[in-house]
Amino acid sequence: MAENSNATTVEPYEILTTDEALVATDAGTKRRPTKTPSKVWIHFTKNEGGNMCICNYCGKDYACGSKKVGTSTLWTHLNDQCKKYHNRLVDEKQKVLTFEKKYMGDGTGNLVAMRFSKDACRKALSKMIVLDELPFSFVEREGFRHFCFVACPKFDPPSQTTIARDINQFYLDEKGETIGKIIEACLLNWGIERVFTITVDNASANDVAVKYVKRKLSNWVTDGIILEGEFFHVRCCAHILNLIVGEGLKDIHESIISIRNAVRYVRSSPSRWNSTYLMLESALKFKKAFERLEEEDGNYVSYFLEDESGKRKIRPPRFDDWETSRVFVKFLKKFYDATLKFSASLSVTSNLYFHEVFSIQSELTELSTNTDPFLGTMATSMQRKYDKYWGSIESINKLLLISVVLDPRYKLDYVTFCLGHLYGNDKGEEMTKGLKELLCRLYECYNGRNSNSICTQSSNDFQLLNGMNVDKDKHDGDFRFAMLQKFKKMRETKDCIDTKNEVDRFSRHWL
Repeated sequence: MAENSNATTVEPYEILTTDEALVATDAGTKRRPTKTPSKVWIHFTKNEGGNMCICNYCGKDYACGSKKVGTSTLWTHLNDQCKKYHNRLVDEKQKVLTFEKKYMGDGTGNLVAMRFSKDACRKALSKMIVLDELPFSFVEREGFRHFCFVACPKFDPPSQTTIARDINQFYLDEKGETIGKIIEACLLNWGIERVFTITVDNASANDVAVKYVKRKLSNWVTDGIILEGEFFHVRCCAHILNLIVGEGLKDIHESIISIRNAVRYVRSSPSRWNSTYLMLESALKFKKAFERLEEEDGNYVSYFLEDESGKRKIRPPRFDDWETSRVFVKFLKKFYDATLKFSASLSVTSNLYFHEVFSIQSELTELSTNTDPFLGTMATSMQRKYDKYWGSIESINKLLLISVVLDPRYKLDYVTFCLGHLYGNDKGEEMTKGLKELLCRLYECYNGRNSNSICTQSSNDFQLLNGMNVDKDKHDGDFRFAMLQKFKKMRETKDCIDTKNEVDRFSRHWL
């Protein structure tokens, strides 16, 4: 132990785990684990009596050694008061002068002002672990944490779980930029300088890729994107539908499982069918064949008794199972047909979004009140996922609604009518005004001049909606057809209103 005239230095300590500390001191007795000394004693030295300590940098002394006197005062002195301590905490907004460094080199002659950033430190730590091929547990090792405490007390090293998550996000960001560069190369190769929208799946990497492409397009030409890319990113509707249906299928009903097992017995093939919907749709066509198979094939019945792992399979499908599946197939058909329409590659699909999503919302609302507990619970789960992506106008790319407004068969009045039915008249009016403003902005953008005309929406639209009793009567099972019939009746009773500009004239002129 090093000594001087007034003080002694604390010897290095060893950190013990709880298991190591609980060692036997006498026969049948154990001592409690020793508390780890505070790291503040690296910067202070106790005197011989142990009741006073001195700062190793400025020499200021403080009382210590009593249970009533903790280390808070010492930390305050070290971080806020000691001017000779080079890592004293300062205002996070304050910059420090440092020499700019080259990669794998010493400082250059450029003196720059830098501000401390915890996020930048986290990102640099992630990059270090990847480049040096270090384990995630490296950030929790005592030596590394001690180094961080001495070198930069303001940086709190993350746990290995957090650093693993940071590195994964770092990978996704880099992956997204790579995807963006590939899209950029394709656009350059094809000679495309202007892009209206890009449709991608819901993935973090795709979000980064879209931002990269939008940034590049805005630099190529002045009008490479519309409205500064405000509606440039379109989320794939087919992918969202798959997420909604997947939420409803998390807890698969035993009726479906029993039919699936029956199908597997007949097929005797490890290959999987494309979807639960296609499997049930095909199996229902052979309902009578499965019933006869149960009567005449003993192996079919024994197939359900036990599998290779010794667990019993769910019984063969009964009459109730077939009826439940029949209702289930009828419900899933809406999603299956909508997915096929959204996934079409040889036809325009943007104008289909509003009609399909509006119909699906109505189906979910109706099914959530179904007396069957399975279907009701499934619809409720799917409704929560639906609300996450399409539950509000803010979460929907408004260009998908503008595409319906531009359809001469519907125009703005039909969208107004449907929004009032779906969200209520007050909310529908607010949404319609936003769409009208966006339509004017698009018109002015393409027209190449600032229009002084004012785009207005007549309140007569919503007065008519208030007077209509929009129920959910279906015509041949087509909810969209029923809504169109009610819309036509509403349109026939509308008063003629004056139009103030080209946007109004287009919106009010029906085919």
